[in-house]
This record gives sequence, C-alpha cells and structure tokens, in this order.
Amino acid sequence: MIQKIKKILFPTLAVAGALAIVFLIFQFVTDQSMNNKLTPSQSIGELSFSSENSYDTEESPRIAEPDEGELTQRKIIKNGSFQLLVEKAEETAQAIKSISEKLNGFVSESYIYEVSQKTKSGTITIRVPAEQFDSAIEEIKKLAIKVEKETINARDVTEEFVDLEARLKNLQAEEEQYLKIMKQARTVEDTLKVTAKLSQVRGQIERIQGQLKYLSDKIDMATITANLTSEADVELFGLRWRPLFIIKQSFRDMLNSLTVYIDTIIAFIFALPVIFLWLVTVVIVLIAGHRIIRWLWQKFSSKQNQKVGNVE
Repeated sequence: MIQKIKKILFPTLAVAGALAIVFLIFQFVTDQSMNNKLTPSQSIGELSFSSENSYDTEESPRIAEPDEGELTQRKIIKNGSFQLLVEKAEETAQAIKSISEKLNGFVSESYIYEVSQKTKSGTITIRVPAEQFDSAIEEIKKLAIKVEKETINARDVTEEFVDLEARLKNLQAEEEQYLKIMKQARTVEDTLKVTAKLSQVRGQIERIQGQLKYLSDKIDMATITANLTSEADVELFGLRWRPLFIIKQSFRDMLNSLTVYIDTIIAFIFALPVIFLWLVTVVIVLIAGHRIIRWLWQKFSSKQNQKVGNVE
C-alpha cells in the first residue's frame, strides 16, 4: 500500500513543488524590475548633495493632467491605399501629382517601371492636408478605369498625443526645478550632479518633442498611396484575363510570405539561448524538488516504521 502511495504522491508533489518554485522566482524577478523603475518626479527627491550644502527641493513639479477640452479635439491619422487599373500609369501618376499640388499637398514617393514593351506600371504616394483627404480620394478614383482594391484607415491617436503632451509638461517643470537648484549650487561636485540630471531630462524632452512632431505631421497631412496597373487586357471568350498582373501579384505575395518566414526563423534562433536557460532552470528545479520530497518521504517512512516496530 505504501509503495502505491509513493508512486502516486512523489510525481504529484514534485511537479507541484517545481511549479511553486518557478512561480516564486518569476514573482521575485517581476517585483525587482518594478522596484527599479523610477518616475521623473522621484528622481528630484533622490538628488542628494554634500552635507555641507542643503538645497530646497521640497517643491516638486506638478503633474500635468489633460483637460477635457483636449480630449474632445480628436487626433486622427488618415491613410488610404488603392489598386487602380489605368490606361497609362505614367500619365495617371502625373495627374495624381497635379491633384496633390492643387490641394496644397505634395508627392512623397513615385516609382514607375516598365512591365513589357510600351506597358508601364507604378506606385505613387502623396501627402495632402487631412481636411482634403476625401476630396483627393474622389478625384484619384475618377482617373481609374477600375478601382480593384480600396483601403481607408483612420487611426485615433488622441490619448497617445495628450499623454505625450502631459509628459512633456512634467519634464519641462522638472527641468525648471533643476535650473533653480543649479543657481544654488556652490561646489563643483554639486554642479556636476545637477548638470547630469539636466542632461538626462533634456534628452527625454527632445525625444518626446520629436514624437509629438512626428504625430502632428501624420495628423495634419494624410497619406494616399496608389498602385497603378496598365498592362493590356487579353480578351478570351468574353472574359478579361490579365496574366501579367496575376503573376506580379502572386510574386509579391510570395515575397511577403518569404519575409515573414525568415523573420520568424531569425526570431526563433535568437530566442534559443533564453529557451535553453528556461529549460535548464525547470529541470534543475524539478530535480531539486524531487530529491527534497524523496528525502522528506524517507524521513517520514522511517519514523512510521519505528512506530510500527515499537508497537510490535
């Protein structure tokens, strides 16, 4: 009976113990990583100088909260893409360029290539003011013999934009606080410490300003991409057959699938060391847990045998 209990109990306790140990390790690592993260407001309080000089750092920067009015002004990034069948790709690209200039926009990218003799295709990307987005789309669609594919995307970045603005205000307030402390510094050591903090905060401010500028550009100027196909159709039993277009589209899909496959393999290869370390850790924990449980069981069994011997 005892042998049957051991066969069932040992594996169960070993697995449970191993899972518990792995969970505790993961929890410990997570807590440590969270404790190591400091907010910008904490960095001011932690700034310390020599005991000879004391500076007033009690006034911490006020945390900027977004106004309700800011949230009502939605920040939208608009994008549109088309697959157009046209008579002549080169002429259509020129017409799309004229549309963008008429709407106070510009061409950000244009690529025309020859598919076969006297047949060209291409891609053109334009940027137009966001308020002219719908007008530009309607005019571009009029240039096509057929709109084969149309994709319109509008991404709301209001919360991200307001969050960046709030972080920028906090950092600017923090920078002002350090500048006040700099004026009170009396030693070279104190000056170097404050200068280092100022440099760190200034770097964060410039990064956020760059992100805000990028978002503002995307919000103010919408992006429209038109893929132009002008290869000659082949009439077969009343059907329009376009083999060159199908070949080109299939080749593009193949390249996309190939890049996804290669990216996955590369990611897996670079993840192998971490996977190996986790496997080693789990094996070590399982072995240690099994030995501890077996030692405890042997100790318990010996005590039970001693009691049975004493009773007999």
